[in-house]
Amino acid sequence: MVLDVNSDKPVKNTLYLDGEEKFGYFSSRMYGITKASKTIRNFYKFVVADLSKHSFQTILDVGSGRGYILSNIVKALPEVNATGIDPSPFMVKLANKHASREGLGRRMKFMLGSSRDIPGNEKFDVIITTLSFHHWKNRNESVSFLMKRLNAGGVLLIYEISDDGSINRKFVSSHLLGRSDFESISKETGVPVTIAEDHGYIRAEFSLK
Repeated sequence: MVLDVNSDKPVKNTLYLDGEEKFGYFSSRMYGITKASKTIRNFYKFVVADLSKHSFQTILDVGSGRGYILSNIVKALPEVNATGIDPSPFMVKLANKHASREGLGRRMKFMLGSSRDIPGNEKFDVIITTLSFHHWKNRNESVSFLMKRLNAGGVLLIYEISDDGSINRKFVSSHLLGRSDFESISKETGVPVTIAEDHGYIRAEFSLK
């Protein structure tokens, strides 16, 4: 059981699949430590720089966590309105507090959701997921579902950390994804993919263009 994002009442959370990493009260708060890492700070820069090459007005972040990466995007791209979804009500609550503290509440909102369950029927110019995709079960199914929530000409951008051969990557090997992982997903779903890599960071762009 977890707590409802707007109250302290316990509710059953069905947004996680069996085997997916769940973030509760304490782990959601501890997750904030990661933004102090040089690896993560450089990863944020990689994501923002890559997104700056695209022209869009609306963006959805799937697995948005505490909202740190989305706030970086909104600050860098002032014309963009952003939505974040996460299956953890604890993460959603912390993310909305973060948006309010940063003065970004009018351009950025967070709700409960997952890669298989997006609230409402809105479509987006860009859908992203950052350091979340490696947690997902049924990745092929999720990619196919997310493609249906894009506006015409939209793209799904998946950002992850890959193996750059450094020692520290060995400690997080289960969290790494590489080119072959995304090429396999593209082949099995029939959705074309373009892959970019830079210093141990990888971006897979799925598009129906």
